Amino acid sequence: MLGPSLVGKVSKGFQKHFFPPRSIGILSSMANVGMLCFVFMVGVEMDIKVLKQMTKKVMVIGTLSIVFPFAITSIAAFLFRNYFVEEAKNGAFYIYLASAVSVTAFPVLARILAELKLLSTEIGQISLLSSIVNEALSWVLIAIVAACMGDGMPSHLILLCTLVFVLVCVFFVQPAVKRLVQRVPEGEPMSDADFGLVIMGVMVAGFVADAIGIHSIFGAFIYGLIFPHGIHGTALVERLDFFVTGLLLPLYFGITGFRTDLSKINNSNIVAILIFIFILCSIAKVVVTTLVSLYFSMPLAKGLSLGFLMNSPGLAEVVLLHAARDQDVRMFTKDVFIENLTTNSRIE
Repeated sequence: MLGPSLVGKVSKGFQKHFFPPRSIGILSSMANVGMLCFVFMVGVEMDIKVLKQMTKKVMVIGTLSIVFPFAITSIAAFLFRNYFVEEAKNGAFYIYLASAVSVTAFPVLARILAELKLLSTEIGQISLLSSIVNEALSWVLIAIVAACMGDGMPSHLILLCTLVFVLVCVFFVQPAVKRLVQRVPEGEPMSDADFGLVIMGVMVAGFVADAIGIHSIFGAFIYGLIFPHGIHGTALVERLDFFVTGLLLPLYFGITGFRTDLSKINNSNIVAILIFIFILCSIAKVVVTTLVSLYFSMPLAKGLSLGFLMNSPGLAEVVLLHAARDQDVRMFTKDVFIENLTTNSRIE
């Protein structure tokens, strides 16, 4: 409402007087810190050891529920390629669009299942474990998208540096974090100094990932994955949860809305194309999840329920939107759409 979609369009001087570029820069920095901390919390909540214990059914459902919709969406976007600008380099746009509508958000799904009191049921456990596989693959897709959109090193060098970054985190950073956690007495909270070191690690991981050429959230997510899963990890998430999800993360979504100009969506054909692609991807995810469930001898009703649960969206889509906007990835031709559904202005 405060951005160019409504108030900013009615009053041209509103943003200049009430939201000067300096203030937007400060708010954006706070919002990005909140986003990094949230992604770190998601990584901490994911127990990598659980992946080794997952059944074949969960692994297949989690993988196909993103791979098949991703392929369908990519094909559909390619068929409508005449509406896209020629500057869409390295196929980054197709990867961006397909991954944005194909992912399943693990934190969102966990909250949905908790509110519906389905966490302890078979369908709840299968969908939650499948979403872990799905979202883990989605973060890999985000890294690929960022590598394809980068203006610095070639894509293959960015991916190679990303692999080195992951290996350094696993073999060097993880043992150091374990020693930091082990010196905290069981049953006692982490000291402020140790807590500050952990949060500093989030910022450093995000900075390194951004310097490599992938999005900073990938670094924060990897850092969260290597954090020891247990009592201290749970206590850390609880300590961060109120401040991050209650203040900083809403600020991130607020900045996103503030930079969005919905009035530039002025072509009904493009709106119809987007709706068609979204519905097609959703149907593909429901169908493939249901078919895989039937293959593993699950009832049809449970398979359909699982398919709808796997359509839970989350933060990854907004992160992809910001990544595409930051790299100036053009979506549709200028005469029918805009760049990334956002304003063309830049924060100096």
